[in-house]
Amino acid sequence: MTYVKYARLRQYWSTIGDLRLGIIANYMSINRFETIKRYLHFQDSTKIPSDNKDRLIRLRPFLDLLHKTFHEARKPEESQSIDEMMVPFKGRSSLKQYIKSKPKPWGFKIWVRAGVSGYVYCFEIFQGANGGRIPPSKEYGAAGDVVLRLSHDIAGKNHKLYCDNLFTSIPLIEELKRQKIYFVGTIRSNRMLGASEKLKDAKSLLKEGRGSVSVTTSEDNITVTRWVDKNIVHVVSSFAGVHPMDKAKRFSHATKSLVEIARPNSVRIYNLHMGGVDLMDSLVAHYRHSQRNKRWYMRIFYHLMNVAVVNA
Repeated sequence: MTYVKYARLRQYWSTIGDLRLGIIANYMSINRFETIKRYLHFQDSTKIPSDNKDRLIRLRPFLDLLHKTFHEARKPEESQSIDEMMVPFKGRSSLKQYIKSKPKPWGFKIWVRAGVSGYVYCFEIFQGANGGRIPPSKEYGAAGDVVLRLSHDIAGKNHKLYCDNLFTSIPLIEELKRQKIYFVGTIRSNRMLGASEKLKDAKSLLKEGRGSVSVTTSEDNITVTRWVDKNIVHVVSSFAGVHPMDKAKRFSHATKSLVEIARPNSVRIYNLHMGGVDLMDSLVAHYRHSQRNKRWYMRIFYHLMNVAVVNA
């Protein structure tokens, strides 16, 4: 039903030959389908504790099963990334979020750890600032805590992890390195601690033009790179530095043509390995479930079913 989309559910069982979808209608009646859909539940309501703080308690057995299956079904890739995924939803729910930069800005936010192939290994549905958990740590922040929770099962195995500047901080990278998880990510200028003072200032680099670079490395072998692309970019890594440099093609407004600019190695491998979650997002979007349901959590169920199909 996500591959062949009709405006109304009953059209799949239409008596009109061109509309009827035999692969569904010939094996299950519309009444049987609607009965299953109506009574589909994942949790025994009588067993939900009165002091429950888990907003996803009605989905929890299903979510736990997916976690277990995703983890066991495939050997983890060496390079993985953590990013956010949106489940489009415009109905009423206290979990609904708005992210302006997303193609579908309204919906449920899911933190996801995925491989370069797009395979999802681990995920966590955002339940708000508190989310029934202990307060975020002062050292890593709420986003850093997400990274540590999602990456706990690859600790000690020398995996490489990639994150954008929402998650990245120097203390987080140091902790991941202690766990033998090596890191590359973009970082915000106000999270660079003392590294910013050791780099060539941004104004001087901008005057030198695109491709200009400044780098500093700590005693712990954590490298911070300031690079000029269209704007200033900061990349931090616990295993990759500036060299070997390569060339990146960019459009020049001055010459109205493509030009080549110098690109640090840490930027190159970040661009190469960061897109796993976006890849899964794009594959799921091709055949997204669009049937309405009064129970808001069913939208999450259908979305994760699509993720499971793509994973398979």
